[in-house]
Amino acid sequence: MNKYLYKLIPTNHPKWRIEKILTYYKFNLLLLLFSLIFTVTTQLNTPSLIPITIIAVVLIMISFILMYLNEHIVSRILTCIVPSSLVIIFAAYASPADAPVPGPSYALALSGSISPFILFNYREVRYAIACFVFNTSVLFAFNFLNRICTDASEVSYYQTLTTSNNIYITFAAASFIIFAGLFFLNNNTKQFEEETEILIHDIEEKKSYLENNEVELKNTLIEVEKNKKAEEKRNWTTDGLAELSEIIRTTKDKSLLYDSIINKLVRFGGANQGGLFIVKEDEQALEMVSCYAYERKKFIEKKIKFGDGLIGQCYLEKDVIYLTEVPEDYINITSGLGHSLPRCIFLVPMINNEEVEGIIELAFFQPIEEHQIDFYKKAATIISSTVGNERIAEKTIRLLQQSQLQSNDLRTQEEEIRQNLEELQAMQEEVLRKEREYVDRISQLEKEVEAYKVNAIK
Repeated sequence: MNKYLYKLIPTNHPKWRIEKILTYYKFNLLLLLFSLIFTVTTQLNTPSLIPITIIAVVLIMISFILMYLNEHIVSRILTCIVPSSLVIIFAAYASPADAPVPGPSYALALSGSISPFILFNYREVRYAIACFVFNTSVLFAFNFLNRICTDASEVSYYQTLTTSNNIYITFAAASFIIFAGLFFLNNNTKQFEEETEILIHDIEEKKSYLENNEVELKNTLIEVEKNKKAEEKRNWTTDGLAELSEIIRTTKDKSLLYDSIINKLVRFGGANQGGLFIVKEDEQALEMVSCYAYERKKFIEKKIKFGDGLIGQCYLEKDVIYLTEVPEDYINITSGLGHSLPRCIFLVPMINNEEVEGIIELAFFQPIEEHQIDFYKKAATIISSTVGNERIAEKTIRLLQQSQLQSNDLRTQEEEIRQNLEELQAMQEEVLRKEREYVDRISQLEKEVEAYKVNAIK
């Protein structure tokens, strides 16, 4: 039945109103059925009262038409006030003057008074209350209606209304109407409870979903915060390396460059002391070229042999050394840093093309984090490249100077050889001249001997 009634209801109504309109159709059909039955019984008992029952049927039909035309408020108001009103008017007309309200009629009218609370939702409570007040007013207006519209010819019908059989039948009808109304109301309540349970279930699911989402959101926020901190650390490292590269690019003086480098490493990384050691291959040692301690520059001439102390060990191992338990006599270990005992020591080798170019030593009063270690490793790589380039440049200059010296020596030797060649050439010419003289002298002597022999023969 519901599927046929749903076709009569416009779909533009909210669900709660659709359910009330659906209840209206069922309740109004029930009233129409009772009105038709009441019309038949009235025709059989008191035909003169037929117009009142016909009016009831017509008004119920008009209510259907109004509902079909989507005048749902007016239609439901008619359904709420017509039955009770017509029952009281019918009873007032059929009762003797100044007679009390017939019990069956009172019961029927009172049963109709519950219809406003069946056909209207709590959102429409003003209509329900208005209809209930109207029906109650009609009950209290019975005596007034009785005085102005009573008909003595209907007294016999009044007597039939008050007979036990009619009373039972009328009370049964009233009870049935009340039962039907309560049944509809209970169905609405049941449906409301089912919808409420579904809604509660949905709310619990959504709550669970939201809680899971909240957990996921918290995890996401934690992850975002971690990523943010990681990004800040990466940016911190990138900025530090960029500033270090800028110092290396713009500083031409080597001693000033080393001072600027160690200054940047100490200040940017939050260190308290720092030293920069460069490899001296010819001496098999590491020489401190710059140091920085407690914001005061200290020029300390110091050389550490390969393998001596932490710095020498770091050179041999070609790996970082992170010391967190600094002994009391750490200054006696060849650290070369200040006079205050630091809490942790960090040494990182500067490796270029698998060759150690030097060691960076840093001291901290607090343990350092992973991103700081990463920064110093990358900084060491950049500095090692610079130191390596400086070393190559120095070697190139030395080789060039040696080449120039060798070139000068070669020119000197060449001049000496040229002079020696000239002297040899002169000597050779002198020898040749003397040789010619000797040959000429020998030839002359041979001629003289030959002439002497000829003279002797003669």
